[in-house]
Amino acid sequence: MSKKLLNFTVTALICIFAVSTASAQAYNGHVFIENKVVQPGASFMIHVYLSGNDQSITSLRIPIRFDDTYLTCTYVDFGGSIKNNDMDGYYSINGGEVEISYIPPVVNPMATFTTDSGLAATLYFTADADAPDGIIVIDSAYEATQFDQFGTTFHLWHRVEAADDTGGPALVPSFAAGSVEVRSSTDVGDELPDMVPRTFELVQNYPNPFNPTTTISFTLPKKANVRLDVFNILGQTVSTLISGQLPAGEHEAVWDAGDSPTGVYFYRLTAEKESITRKMLLLK
Repeated sequence: MSKKLLNFTVTALICIFAVSTASAQAYNGHVFIENKVVQPGASFMIHVYLSGNDQSITSLRIPIRFDDTYLTCTYVDFGGSIKNNDMDGYYSINGGEVEISYIPPVVNPMATFTTDSGLAATLYFTADADAPDGIIVIDSAYEATQFDQFGTTFHLWHRVEAADDTGGPALVPSFAAGSVEVRSSTDVGDELPDMVPRTFELVQNYPNPFNPTTTISFTLPKKANVRLDVFNILGQTVSTLISGQLPAGEHEAVWDAGDSPTGVYFYRLTAEKESITRKMLLLK
């Protein structure tokens, strides 16, 4: 693990230094963060998206910042993202600062993605139970510094940026901040419409690989009869985690694979006429 972290650190420093002396090139990419309305004490997801990409991207970095007095980021998930499967997804959480990175393997040619738009990452948050009503902005973290060495002035940026497969100047997407509105319910009949997910979504399990338990999260845009099954590679049902009606919103289930052997498994979420399947790996 320490070697992997060291390699990542070295790679990241090389990338930072490589772009520190060059101006950004023209780029139409746009990073934006969705808005959510939540109640105090709620656990919820925030999606980060990239749109307008018109380049072959080899790496991506999205540092964000928020007031962590009443808001805590607990995890970042890359399941279902536009990241090339050959790339590694990294993240760090330090209080109110979260950094999301796509890092390519050191091979030639480097892995790239050319997707025009899609999910960059999913952030998991918890609002403090004592959080007052108000809006918490989730913005980009931006810092610009410079230093002189060998008679040359170098510029170093900590910002939302990407690199393409030409090795040229950095690509700097435009950025739109998101927000979390904490809104207390005043009676049973209160409605918070923005809290209801607009899409039927199944998130990549966490952790993955796992041993012996893993958590599977999903969202429902409306009340539905739901079934969540786990299958082995032969298509045989190993476990049914959920079977019944659930309300609209965010849900999760835990699979304990203590009695199952090491291997690849699939989990399928079915709600009414819709179905999504993902893959996971059990290592013992």
